[in-house]
Amino acid sequence: MTYEPFGVLFLPGRTLYGFRVIADNKPGVLERISKVFAKNGINIQKLIATQLDEVADLIFFCDFTGLEKSLNTIYKHLKDLNVVKNVSVIDPLIDGLIVDYTHFPNLLLNEIVILFPETLFREFIKGMRDEYGTAAETFLYYTGLKIGKELWIKLDKLSEKAADKIKIFRYLFSLYGLGKLEYIDNQEVKVVKLYDSIECKHGVGSNKSYSHFIRGILAGIFENIYGKIEIVETKCISKGDKYCEFKLLFK
Repeated sequence: MTYEPFGVLFLPGRTLYGFRVIADNKPGVLERISKVFAKNGINIQKLIATQLDEVADLIFFCDFTGLEKSLNTIYKHLKDLNVVKNVSVIDPLIDGLIVDYTHFPNLLLNEIVILFPETLFREFIKGMRDEYGTAAETFLYYTGLKIGKELWIKLDKLSEKAADKIKIFRYLFSLYGLGKLEYIDNQEVKVVKLYDSIECKHGVGSNKSYSHFIRGILAGIFENIYGKIEIVETKCISKGDKYCEFKLLFK
């Protein structure tokens, strides 16, 4: 199952509207606000909740399809709640498509994140390879290496334990859309398995190990734990394997 974590909802053929509600940040507030929609027969299709000091910043994307209730009626009911400080309406961009344009920029762990569609990423990876060949592979690796080192600096601020940093990195890696990581750590061998690699899927049919950008990111991460290492891709979906596999070789 996939989902869209940011403030976007696309339901063709539906009448969508949104509400941004600033309310007290305490137990029971969300229930009281939700009851306004429930009593009026309005389905909440998406809810985004953020805590800002003593207030809660709530985004409700709602389905008004076939309903006679007016926006103004719901707006007034929400405003009448003594736990609500402010309400604003979010209009759809077109029928069936609504976007939270009240928040900018998007943040992840207090850092601005840029949404990068797969089509653009494909052109970045594949287009560069097609144009510059092996020189592009070197560039991609060292770009990934630097990104991995920068990510580690951020992880350093979240935890002092290496195991915790790896755990956080694995889930951030997935959230970034790069793939799903599994790290196998034992005394004899240390291996990273990567499923659904966003990089290597565009090399299917090349019959060679295709990861350089992600391999660089992994090197940048694990060098902070083990010192100078080499990351070798021993399996790759571009060669027909079920997943990509990277072995950590110590120098």
